[in-house]
Amino acid sequence: SSEPISKYHLLKGLNEAFNLQMEIEEDQSHQSKKILNSTKIQREMGFLCPSWNSMIDDLVLENPFYESKAI
Repeated sequence: SSEPISKYHLLKGLNEAFNLQMEIEEDQSHQSKKILNSTKIQREMGFLCPSWNSMIDDLVLENPFYESKAI
């Protein structure tokens, strides 16, 4: 797991990265704080998860590969 991120901010980042030009509205009527804490396994394995921005950037770079595999 990377640093905590809200669903709104994740969707906003994907929207920007893929230039989807979708309107995303934040819904603050429901608050939920579900956080995956992987500190212990990261420490034991010596693995540092990249930031969300970095993972989104990687996904954008991989996207043409997946588009070419469409059936």
